[in-house]
Amino acid sequence: MKKLADDHFITRDDCFEYVASEVFRQLPANYKSEHPKWPGYVGIEVEMLPVRTGSNGQPERVPLFEGAGNQNDTLKELAIAKGWKPEFLDDSDGRLLRVVLDQGDQLTFEPGGQLEISTIPYPCASDAVKRIQHIQTQLDAAFAAKGQSIVQVGINPWNTVDEIALQMDKPRYQAMTSYFNRIGPLGVRMMRQTCTVQVNLDFGSSEAQLARRYATANLLAPFATATFANSPVVDGKSTGHRSYRANIWRGLDRSRAGFPNLDNVFAKMDKASAVQAYFDMVMAAPVVFIANENYRVPDRTYNFAQWLNDASSKTKPTFADFKTHLSLLFPEVRARGFLELRSVDCQSRSWQEVPTAFYTGLLYDEQSLQKAHDLLIPLAPKLEEMWARCTIGLQDTFISQYAPKIFQIAMEGFERLSPCFRESCSGKRVRAFYENFTSRHRSPADDVLDEFWNAGKLELQSLVRLEEKWRKLSCS
Repeated sequence: MKKLADDHFITRDDCFEYVASEVFRQLPANYKSEHPKWPGYVGIEVEMLPVRTGSNGQPERVPLFEGAGNQNDTLKELAIAKGWKPEFLDDSDGRLLRVVLDQGDQLTFEPGGQLEISTIPYPCASDAVKRIQHIQTQLDAAFAAKGQSIVQVGINPWNTVDEIALQMDKPRYQAMTSYFNRIGPLGVRMMRQTCTVQVNLDFGSSEAQLARRYATANLLAPFATATFANSPVVDGKSTGHRSYRANIWRGLDRSRAGFPNLDNVFAKMDKASAVQAYFDMVMAAPVVFIANENYRVPDRTYNFAQWLNDASSKTKPTFADFKTHLSLLFPEVRARGFLELRSVDCQSRSWQEVPTAFYTGLLYDEQSLQKAHDLLIPLAPKLEEMWARCTIGLQDTFISQYAPKIFQIAMEGFERLSPCFRESCSGKRVRAFYENFTSRHRSPADDVLDEFWNAGKLELQSLVRLEEKWRKLSCS
């Protein structure tokens, strides 16, 4: 694709070419010769909740910028001590935008002050897992020194959206709030309360591999959601869902979440169909905001295709606008030059690397990829139905018929990967997750709910007890 400047006025053809060449980017032809033992790079993103005990004795989020003990001060101090590079918001009042670590990994913030670690792509899963663990050790010590702790669940179980407020209030998030508020109350929940573990994998080195990984990853989404469900309590109450986070995404904005129309992808299994399906979703999705018009939020009927064709618009879409639009799509499998797998609730420290083993075992081992594809492709017409059912976890009888089989295929594939994939995320820990949860038609959320019902509420100490229990199970 020709190199475009950010201020270049973009055409529909430019958009399509960018999606085909960059959004669905394959590994270079020489990758296999240079890395014969490795199936592709692995990146991991973990969103976490820094919390402290409030004046009422209940957990509360640690403010991002305001007050004593705020995250901003803690992380600036840590960055100085570790030689990391802080980058600041445009208003230059000392408020962090991100922290870039020594190897290029980043610490960033979600709108509700959730703290996110994003690794660079690493050649082996173990490299990414070890890097996450190393960063978390530094963060634990820094927050503990302020009497705070870091919780890993799929959604903030204690604090309402009003109590949390919009912590990272840059114009992008203010505009997103306005856009989602026009649809309903779930947008602010997504922005301020939810946390995930995302696994980022390559598309592969051939068009056939790209199509098979993309199709299978989408078919896996409901099962991954149910298997790793870990967000049953919101605003201090049981929600009736094992993954309330997934329920939020289902009701948020179907024009930009969930799945493109994948019928041709499943039927033809080629790159062209995958690109076209994703491009159609991109063009049909409403424009959230127009940055060059003071982040104006257009009417929800105004999609990107209309903006491209709107002769009356005083602001023509640029390449920067198109890239922003792509970043505001949230399908379960987001194409970003790699597969961003978005279906998993944040997991506790004991289990946080298991989703990486699950996905690499299924998508990076060719035997397991084919086996999973053959198992799931007959279910393709039921994808939307399965996505609707998966929020109750493995309590759903249809989902629970398949989830153990899928996990077994994942474990088989993971064991066949290069040893460097398994040095940190051991097969023993992956099997412990399967035996304690998936094989028993349970997810971590079921253990959380046991604690909730036993005490009549979910206390911070309840999650500490669970972490201790799970750590013993994962290491046994």
